[in-house]
Order: sequence, then C-alpha cells, then structure tokens
Amino acid sequence: MPLATYPELLRIAERAQWSEEAVDLEPDRAAWPALGRGVREALEALLAGFLLGEQAVARDIAAFPAAARERHLAACLTVQEGDERRHARFMARVHERVLGEPAPAALVAARARVPAALVELLDGELPARTARLLDAPAELPQAAALYHGIVEGVVFLAGQAELIERLERVDRLPGLLDGVRRMQRDERWHVALGARLLAEHGGGDDDAMRRAAESALGAWGDAVSDPVRRWALAALERRLATQAPRPSSRRLS
Repeated sequence: MPLATYPELLRIAERAQWSEEAVDLEPDRAAWPALGRGVREALEALLAGFLLGEQAVARDIAAFPAAARERHLAACLTVQEGDERRHARFMARVHERVLGEPAPAALVAARARVPAALVELLDGELPARTARLLDAPAELPQAAALYHGIVEGVVFLAGQAELIERLERVDRLPGLLDGVRRMQRDERWHVALGARLLAEHGGGDDDAMRRAAESALGAWGDAVSDPVRRWALAALERRLATQAPRPSSRRLS
C-alpha cells in the first residue's frame, strides 16, 4: 500500500480533530473505586506511561515544524503539535478526574509506577535528540526515526493497544476508552507522517530501527504483554516494507 502524501495526511488530520473536554469522564470517576486492586494497578501503570509520554512528546514536538523544509510537511507537524498538546491535556484530566491525582502530584506518582527505562527514554533520549535537532535542523529525519518511528510507532502503539484491550475487558470506563481510541486514531496518522518523512529522507537503517524498537518496547516492563509486543514489531515490519531502501551507514541516533 503506497504511503500517504503530506497533503493527504493533512486532510486526515484536519478531519480528526476533537476536544478533550468533550469526553465525559464522570462514569469513569464513579466506577474507578469499585474496580479490583489488580485491575486498577495494571491500568495505572499504562496510564502513568501515557501521562509521562504525552507530556514528553508535547514538549519536544515544537522543534520539528521549524526544522521542516517542505511547506506541507511543516503544516503536518504543526497540526501534530496541537494533537500532542491535546493528548497531554487529556491524560492530565484523566489522572485528576478519574484517579484523583491532580498535577503536579500525578507526574510524581506516574514516575513511581513505570520502569526507569521508560523515564529515561522519555526524559533522557527524546529531549537529547530534540536538542540536537534545534542545533542542526538537517537532522530532522534522524529525530523522526526516534520520535515517530520508535516512540510513537512502537512504544505508544503497543501501550495503546494494551490499554484499549484492558479497558474493553473492564467495560466500565467508557470515557477513558473513548479518549484513548481518539488518541490512537491521531497516532496512526502521526506514524504515517513519520513513515513518509523517512521514506523520502532516510534517518536510520532497518536493522538499527528493529534493534531500537525491541529495546524500547522493553521499557514498558510487565505493563505490556508479549503478544502485544510482537504485534507492534510486526506493524513496524510492515512500515519498513513500504519505505524506500536506506543506506546502512546512516545512524538512528
């Protein structure tokens, strides 16, 4: 299947806009205390990852539009920046309204619920790559390889799939399920945007991307099941198959 063009992705993105405030979390707030402890803890681990993750990507995406040389690519990245900020607001609202954890206490609690490897990826590797992009805009493809290809295209993809599967099983948190599905829809075009960018400009060889993906998936620890990890890696393989060959000498990071 051919990759979507930037104008096509922009049209998809503009049709998919939504408001985090329109998602009704009151039924979820009422149902949350009655969930079993094990169910709550499993959901908290995933929600913590997304609270930290969405804060991180919303923080770092701002450097991307300025680095883009193509007008339509810059426009796509600007719309994505708005998406990421909305996702961060939604996850903060979930923690405050459903879990009863307003910011900044929610961020402190979230860091205690996720493996150190995930914190390092989001608060170490990602901002370090963004800092390099600010100094060298020509490194946009390498930054997209980490941001779109690994963080969004593998780590977030797996986490959202796991979270949706668990929410469907619980069947008592309709607002949260609705919001995560909306976020997942946004992430699909974000990942497609990264695939288009990498196909056109490179940013890392396929084997390096595979190794980085496997390592990054491990950052979830036990929060994401092995079947979901395998599914996320298979999705990466499908994306790699649609991209033009890239020289093996290029580095992912």
